[in-house]
Amino acid sequence: MMRTEQRIALRQPLASVVIRVSNPLSDESIAILQQELNVLCVELQKTAGSGDAIAVQFDWEITEELKQRGQANFLRRTIQDLRKQAGLQAGDAAEVAVTGVEAAVLPLLQEQLPHTMIRSEMEEGKEELGRYVDEETGITVILSRQSA
Repeated sequence: MMRTEQRIALRQPLASVVIRVSNPLSDESIAILQQELNVLCVELQKTAGSGDAIAVQFDWEITEELKQRGQANFLRRTIQDLRKQAGLQAGDAAEVAVTGVEAAVLPLLQEQLPHTMIRSEMEEGKEELGRYVDEETGITVILSRQSA
């Protein structure tokens, strides 16, 4: 069963995946799998057979923490798009106001964007560089220049 069949977005991290392999995988291969599959934990199980056969089993349960991480991933991508549309370069400082999300999402987002000031509301007098509004979820993201 795949993410599309489960209706789980690619940016939504999963808790774990169990991979049954007949031959051991390197730490580098495991790290690549973890990143590409967007899972927090990769568990390997040795199979009795030999050859190149691999079996994969995902943990499809989305906990509250995973939901928050998925929301932070979505917001990171949204902020990166707003920065690009505003013509900001990688080193340009910016502030972002995010509303309509649980408070626990903001620290996760701050971890992903350490050089961007993340706030729960827009400060008065800031020059707005970009805005994203999701009417369905009530999420609003406002990008502005960071104060010196």
